[in-house]
This record gives sequence, C-alpha cells and structure tokens, in this order.
Amino acid sequence: MKAIETLSHAGDNILSRFRDFSPARKAAAVAGASALGLAGAYVLDVWTLGTAAAWLHGLGTWLKGQSIFATSAEKAAAAHAFDAVSWYWHHPFSTARAWLTGSELTNPGHRKVWLYLHGFAALGAFSWWLGRRYHGGTGWSGIRMKPGDATHGSARWAETRDLARVLDFGFGPGILLGKHKNKPVRIPQKLKARHNKNVLVIGSPGCGKSYSYVRSNIFTAVRGGESIIVTDPKGELYRDMAAFLKSKGYVVKVLNLVRMWESHVKNFLDEIRTPLDADVFAQVVIATTEGGPKKGGDGFWDRAEQNLLKALALYVCYDENGDRRRGTMGEIYDLIASGDKDAVNRKFEKLPPKHPAYGPYMISKMAGENVWGNIIIGLGTRLQTFQQEEVRRITEASEIDLNLPGKEKCAYFVITPDTHPAFNFLASLFFTFTFIRLIEQADANKNGRLNVPVKMLLDEFANIVSIPDFEKKIATARSRGIECHVIIQSLPQLIRVYGRDSWQEIRACCSTVVVLKVEDDYTADYVSRQLGKTTVETSNRSREIRPLTGPAIFDERENRSVTARPLMTPDEIIRMPASQCIVFLPSPNDRERVPALLSTLGYTEFPEAAELSTCLQEHEPEMPVYPDELATERWIPVQPVTPTPEDVNHKQIEPVEAEPPILPSETPAGTDPENEMQNVNIEKETEPTETGTGRTAVPW
Repeated sequence: MKAIETLSHAGDNILSRFRDFSPARKAAAVAGASALGLAGAYVLDVWTLGTAAAWLHGLGTWLKGQSIFATSAEKAAAAHAFDAVSWYWHHPFSTARAWLTGSELTNPGHRKVWLYLHGFAALGAFSWWLGRRYHGGTGWSGIRMKPGDATHGSARWAETRDLARVLDFGFGPGILLGKHKNKPVRIPQKLKARHNKNVLVIGSPGCGKSYSYVRSNIFTAVRGGESIIVTDPKGELYRDMAAFLKSKGYVVKVLNLVRMWESHVKNFLDEIRTPLDADVFAQVVIATTEGGPKKGGDGFWDRAEQNLLKALALYVCYDENGDRRRGTMGEIYDLIASGDKDAVNRKFEKLPPKHPAYGPYMISKMAGENVWGNIIIGLGTRLQTFQQEEVRRITEASEIDLNLPGKEKCAYFVITPDTHPAFNFLASLFFTFTFIRLIEQADANKNGRLNVPVKMLLDEFANIVSIPDFEKKIATARSRGIECHVIIQSLPQLIRVYGRDSWQEIRACCSTVVVLKVEDDYTADYVSRQLGKTTVETSNRSREIRPLTGPAIFDERENRSVTARPLMTPDEIIRMPASQCIVFLPSPNDRERVPALLSTLGYTEFPEAAELSTCLQEHEPEMPVYPDELATERWIPVQPVTPTPEDVNHKQIEPVEAEPPILPSETPAGTDPENEMQNVNIEKETEPTETGTGRTAVPW
C-alpha cells in the first residue's frame, strides 16, 4: 500500500509540474513521451508476442516431425523445435532491432508468425469495437445503446476520460467519491472546474454512509490539513477516530449530548458579543424547541417568547453598567422559574434605559397578566431541560472555541441523541454560531477565505439537527473555504425538515450528489429523472410459417428501430447493489455534465486505517477562570409547591414565603439583603396537559 501511495504522489507531482509548462515545453514533453512510449511498446510487443510466435512456430515444427510421413530432416528439426523460444525471451532488444531493420534472419518463419498474430489481434479488436458500438456500454445487460445518437436522448455514463476532467485518481486530499476500475476517485483540493465543494449524499439506513463516505473523507481531510466538524449520532466516529486525529496534530473536542459526562463544555451565551448575537441566540432556541400547545396568534407566542428570551439573555450577560460578564443558560431558566414577578421587574427597572436588555423586557412587560403568564410558561417549557444538572454543567463554561477551526487543524464531534429531540437546540446553537464565527473570520482575512479550510460532515443531517436558514448558510459559506457534506437517508426526509422550497435550494448549492442506496419511490423517481433519457435500439422479430409447397417453410423478419429509455429506471435504482453508487459530477468548464457509476470504497482500504485505535474515556472539563468582577452567583430557584387534589379543586393554595436571590451587583455596600427585600407570596395553580397530568404554572 505504501508503494501505491508513493507512486500516486509521484504522479500527482508530475502532473502539477506539467500544468505549469509553457505551450512549447508541453509540446516537446508530449513528443518525447510519445517517442519513448512507442519504443517501449514495440520492445514489449516483440518480447511477448515474439516469444509466443517462436513457441507457435516450434509447435508446428514439432507436430510436423511427429507425422508418419515426416522426413529425417523434419524429425531432426522437431527435436530442436522449441530451442529458439528461450533465446527470444532473453534477447528482446536484439530481436526488436533485427525485425525492425530487416537484418538477415536465421529463421524468418518466426517473424511471419509474429505478423500473423498482429493481424489476428487487429481483427479481434475490430470485432470487439463493432460489438461495443452495437450493444453500447451501459453495464446493464439487454440494453443496446446508440452512442452518438441523440434522437431520443443523449444521457450516458461517464468514462475514464470524463472523470479525468474533474477528478483525480488515487488516494490523496480532497473529497473521496468512490473508485473506478479499482482506482480511488476524488475531487481534488484545487478544483479543475468552476464549481463548489458542497456534496449531497443520499443513502438508506445501513448502506454504509459512515463506512464508505464519512470515515473515508476524514482521512482525506487529514491528508489535506483541513479542519473537520462531524455530526456523530452513534458516537462511533469519535470513539474510533479521536486518537488517530490527535496523533496527526489535531485539536479534538466533543460535544456529547448523549453521555454528557464525556463531553467538553460549551456556554453558548459566551457567543453573545452584541445585541444582534442575542437575537440570533433567541431565534435559534425558539425555532428548535417546542413551547407546548398554542391557540391561534399567527406566531404571536413564538415572537413574544423570543423577545423575552433575548431580554433575559442580555440581562445575564451584561451588568448594570453594560459591561460584559459571564452568564449561563441555567441562570435564564432560574429567572423564569423563580416565580417572583415583582422581584424580576425590580431588577430590570433598575437598569438604565440604554442597557441592551431594558427595551426588550419593557416590551414584554406590556402584555396583560394572562398573556404574560402564558409567555412565561411557554418559554419555561422550552428551557425545561435545564432542570437537569448535567445540562447545566456542560453549558456553564467554554472549552470549545468556535473560531479555532479556521486558524488551526481541529476535529469537533457533535454527538446528539437520535431517539428524541430534547437537546437538538444545543446542537443547532453550536452549528449556527460556528457558521457565524467562521464566516466573520474569513471576511476579516485579505483573501476572504479561512486560513485552514473546514470540512463539515453532517451525517444524519435531517434527523439530529435543524439549522435555521441553512439554505443561506450553505450558499454563502463555500466562498469562505467551508464545504458542507449534507448526508441524508432520503429526499422526503429533507423535505420534511426544511420544506418543499428550501430543500431545493440546498440541493442547488451542492455541485456533487452521491447516491449510495435508495429504498423509497420518491427519491428513485428523482434520481431517474436527473440521470435523463438515452437513445436505445430495439428489435422486433416475426416468423411466418408457410405451406410446405411454398419456397420456404419459415419466413423470419427482424425490424430495428430506436426509442427513448431512462438511463436507469426507478426500479433499477432501488435494486442497485450496495457495492455501487451513482455520482452526479460537477460540470467541466467546456464539456457536458455526465453522471458516473462508481464502486464504493470503504475506509478500511485506506493506508491510514491501520493507525486507528479506540479512544473512549470520561472527560473532566477544564473550567475557565473569570475575573472576580465578572463572576456572578447562580440563581437559586424557589422550590415549587406541589398542590394536593383538594387544593386544586378549591383553588386554595397556601402561600409560600421565599426570598428572591440577589446578584452581588444589586446589593449596595453596607446593606443587608434580608432587610431590603420583602417576602413575596407565590401562588401556584395546576393546569391540565395533553397527557392528563398536571404541571406547575407561574401566574405572572
């Protein structure tokens, strides 16, 4: 394997140098290479076919000597019939010079047999060419294609010369697609045509998307020195690849939302650097969470909850003077769940009007009592995952730097549960702010691109994460050095998540489409239409039986005509073996776009596969140190009252006295918080849910 890799690198170097030659040097190089190639081919031909000709000539001499009619001279010649074979095998250059210059030959019969062999070979090649032209080269038996005839359609499969216009052969950096004639084919890092590096991969469950595409392209990213961001629903990619990537100098981080004790921590409020970032933060959370059943409103409740969430986020991130401080999403939930409306109002009323949280909160405060309570309940329901201590822990600090992948080699793994969507909003926040930070970083560079390209391998894209406005992000990220690999199970899955309009925008932003395996009719019909129609030849045979007195008993006729046929029908696409894949290649600059029928290439065929080892260990987060003036105490939520059935029926619940927690910044020097704050009565009432159980409501 190392020898193959060395030859591949040498070939790539030769081709890259050849492209830099001037036209005159290219012509001279081609002429010299052609002359050497012809000379080598002639010597090889004489060596192989010449030896075969000597053996055949000797066989004829030996058979003639075995005849009962053979003369004594023929019998003597038969005894040494094969002596010349060894000489021809060991002296190819002498034979080539003698046969080329017409030197006097000891036995010219050998040369005649050699010429006859060339005649038979030419006849066989001509017959093969006719058969291939007649039957076509589809790879599907029973289909007679008409190459060059576009009467009813011109679709065809890509050949080696078509692949060479946009792809490179052999292992190396870039985007691996599969293999053609047992050679790996990949989109090179330096593109040969004007297209993007975004790829849409379609494959039904169990077809080997991770085995033959994701892992393989992690290897190609390592070869190209690219950063990697991978969605890993099963956690197997991180387990198998982490140690290998660390050995290659990568900064490896994992956001594990399944086994949170093995996760690095990430506080997404650290990404709020401006009020605009708070808008994005609130929009993503509202768009990717469920706030419980709503009645009418035309999106009113979502917008109201988004505005309140923005206000709370800005409040915990900025102190009264507008200076940045550390805030966590757990603090936001504690504010909502405290149940003390008056205390929270006083906190916001103490803010100066120019504070970024003041305006959004005052707008929310204008809602009536009933509306305000519903807004609080809805937002609290969306953030109820912060009742779990593990969720609070992994969002309290930041070990994952979203700017770093554009500066140095990084490998970030995002592990989300594929059985429930409870933590999907955290993954959505991760990818949303990753796009924002990387694009900002690229725009700050003089060339408008990242210093280190970033490859995003979004496995199970439609199942585990929903990225708001992804169709816009994938369209604009390509020019910044970010390539997105959208990996789905079927097109209906993508339509379900992103809608009938947005999914087509996502598809249009992907110059390359890889179809590994299809099981549904919708995707099969789409792929068949995209492949197009080709012109095929059909034949109809008829046989007429005539009376015995006629000139012939049977009269057989054959009519041939051309018609249209899909390059592959939907049922053929569904029945396609798992070892093959369909690839819609990017368009060459001056050629038509031709689909390719390739073989899949498993990651185990890479030389790097031998370096893999399992890496699975618990992770202790490295908590960052904040300056004292930026530190805040965590809000301690008031314990809710659990009402009894009698209380619910009579609407009578004893009030509970509780002290609202106070931030250090709100406690004046020399004062006692206990004397400054009054006890607040908190009423709790229970509302029925769809499941029939009660939930605690906050009557704000």
